[in-house]
Amino acid sequence: DRGRQALEDKLRQAEARLEGASAAVEEIRAAEEMAKSELRSTIEESVAASEAFAREKEELEREWKAKLPASATSPTPEDYEKVKRVHKFKEGYLHFAVVGAGGCGKSSLSNAFRGIVNDSISAALTGVQTNLTTLSIGRYNDPRRDCRFVWYDFPGSGSAGVSGPDYFNHYGLYAFDYIFLLWDNRLTDADVAVLENCVRLKIPYFLIRTKSDLHIQNIEDVLRTKLEAEDTIVDDWRRRPTQRLHNLSIDALGKYITQTRQSTEVALREAGLPPSKVYMVSYKSVLKIMQSGMSFPEGVRVIDERDLLSDILAQRRIKRTR
Repeated sequence: DRGRQALEDKLRQAEARLEGASAAVEEIRAAEEMAKSELRSTIEESVAASEAFAREKEELEREWKAKLPASATSPTPEDYEKVKRVHKFKEGYLHFAVVGAGGCGKSSLSNAFRGIVNDSISAALTGVQTNLTTLSIGRYNDPRRDCRFVWYDFPGSGSAGVSGPDYFNHYGLYAFDYIFLLWDNRLTDADVAVLENCVRLKIPYFLIRTKSDLHIQNIEDVLRTKLEAEDTIVDDWRRRPTQRLHNLSIDALGKYITQTRQSTEVALREAGLPPSKVYMVSYKSVLKIMQSGMSFPEGVRVIDERDLLSDILAQRRIKRTR
């Protein structure tokens, strides 16, 4: 009996331990379920937070891109191909974009580069006529034999509903071989934006101040008025008018060249742009030179027309050897 009692005691103890183990297992299972539930909650919260962050990031990027000027973005290969197709680029030709503020003489100089007189049949529209074409781009083949140039006369920057910073990309200037940036009285913010993009995308450009003959004449008129107002010089003026007039012309030319170079240097430096040569030209002089077959006829006032035309030809040779 004692042996049986001892055996029963051991059995009860084993059952108690088994119940304890089962309870422990249940506690472990409950803990596991709780941990899994907490883990699921944590994962769901993390996913929700990630999705919220992604949405916020996307919204911020959208707002940033909306505020970003189009000129600060880089064109894609598809953008290049579209511009070339729309503007009918020709293989083996150089495509020149003539840009600048409205009224700076883009059309007149585009005609002069081709040896075309304003208002002729094949000329780009000039003056008040351009009011009819402010939304269009003029495309003109160079009429000279074996000359593989195509000239494009663009609407004035800041006009046609296109803001200055967006002008460059809006008209696809990045696809052209050379940019001719023309200015009259001063370089505008839109001009600077074009130059910034040319530098960024390594597009060669020519910086050209137009209507130089008119600017020089205006300076000469001011000098003449000032000279005539000085009583101490009036008598000398009347005795030697030819010499005084000649000196006035030289002084006006020198003053114009100095002012133009200094103002250009300051504008480029303030914009953080590298120094650049500025060509001072008159479309009338360019026209006469082109019509004479680049012979530079006598009696034509020349400032930088010779250098400009020579540099264009030099760039053409460089382009062909690349």
